[in-house]
Amino acid sequence: MKNKMLKCLLMILMGGSMLSVKAQHDSLPAEKMAYRLKNHLNLSDDQTLKIKEIYRTQGQKMKAVKQSTDSANVKHAAMKQLRLDTDRQVMAVLTPEQQKQYAAVKEKVRDNRKQKVQQRGKGKVPAKAAPDEDDF
Repeated sequence: MKNKMLKCLLMILMGGSMLSVKAQHDSLPAEKMAYRLKNHLNLSDDQTLKIKEIYRTQGQKMKAVKQSTDSANVKHAAMKQLRLDTDRQVMAVLTPEQQKQYAAVKEKVRDNRKQKVQQRGKGKVPAKAAPDEDDF
């Protein structure tokens, strides 16, 4: 009887730690984005925490959309809307000067992606080229 109770307790503890590890893993993209923005935009600690939470919430919502049984078009539209909502929320946290910098960085990333797609079509860049460190 004691042995069964110990096994049950061990399984419960292991399950809890597995959930903790999963939660930490799920927050990694949010941490990465907040860190990048902190470095690019000179964010305060308070801004960094708020933005990390925005991206963590976006990640959860994106995951739910990906796992849904909706059509590809519906998923695409939902994800596009999530990205727009996230951008709006991030902009609300930033100062006017940081908003300008954020818009400029996003434009640069967009241009880099367009250029990579064009080069890929011409056979100059391998299909699995590593993303730039500054990609948002």
